[in-house]
Amino acid sequence: MLPRAPRWTMQIQSRRKFLEQCALAAACAGVTACTRDGSPGAPSQKDADASDTNSKAVTAYGPITPNDQFYITSCCGNPVVDSTTWVLSIMNRGTQIASVKYATLRNLSARNKEHTLECISAQQNYLAISNAIWTGLPLAEVFNSIGVAVPAGTLEIVFRSVEGYSASLPVSDLDKPAWLVWLMNGVELPPEHGYPVRLLVPGRYGMKNPKWITSIDFVDQPFTGYWDQQGWSKEAPYQTNALVHVP
Repeated sequence: MLPRAPRWTMQIQSRRKFLEQCALAAACAGVTACTRDGSPGAPSQKDADASDTNSKAVTAYGPITPNDQFYITSCCGNPVVDSTTWVLSIMNRGTQIASVKYATLRNLSARNKEHTLECISAQQNYLAISNAIWTGLPLAEVFNSIGVAVPAGTLEIVFRSVEGYSASLPVSDLDKPAWLVWLMNGVELPPEHGYPVRLLVPGRYGMKNPKWITSIDFVDQPFTGYWDQQGWSKEAPYQTNALVHVP
C-alpha cells in the first residue's frame, strides 16, 4: 500500500485544481466590459440607461441572448409606437431635409450584425449586458438610400426619441460604423427594445444607442443630451472589467 500524500500536498493540489477550473470557467464564460466610465462628477448609483423602476437584470444565456431575456433599461418609460404613422425625420440644423417611413426601411436590402449592448451601470450584481443578432444597415447606407448627404460642417449627429430622450454622437461614428436596425434575433424589435428602429454604436454604452428614434439632426455645435445634462460622460466609451460568472 502506497503512503498517503502529506496533507499540505493535497491542499496545494486541491487549490491548483480549483484555480484551473476557475480559469477554464472564465474562458468559457468570457469577460464582460462592465464598469461605469468613472468620469468626474458622474452619479455613483443611478443607472444612466434606466429608471430605478424600469430595469431588468439578466444572467448568462449563451452567446446569443433570447429577446425575452435581454436586459431592459430606459429612462422615460417604454412607449408603444404605431409604425404605420411613424416617420423618421432627417434634419439639418433643425430643418427637415428628408423623411423615411418604416415600410421604406423594411424594403431595403438589410444585413445581419451581431452586437453586444451594455448599460453604463453594469456590475457584478446587475449584469446589464446582452448580445443579439440585429438586422438593419449602417446609418451611412441608410442616408445614401434616401439621397441624404452629410452636410458640410457637421460636428455631431443628434438623435431624438419618441419618449423625449436625446443623445448625440460625433459625426465620425458613421465610420465605425453606427447602425440603424429594425429586427432583433430575426423578428421585429420588441417594443421595449426600440420598435420600430434603434441605433447601435460600437464601443459606447447603451445610453448612446437610443431606441424609438424619431429624428436625426446634423448639427454644427456640441449637443448636450439627456444624460449629459445630469453629469454622465458625453462620450460614454466602454471600459473593461472582468467577472468570473461560473463557478
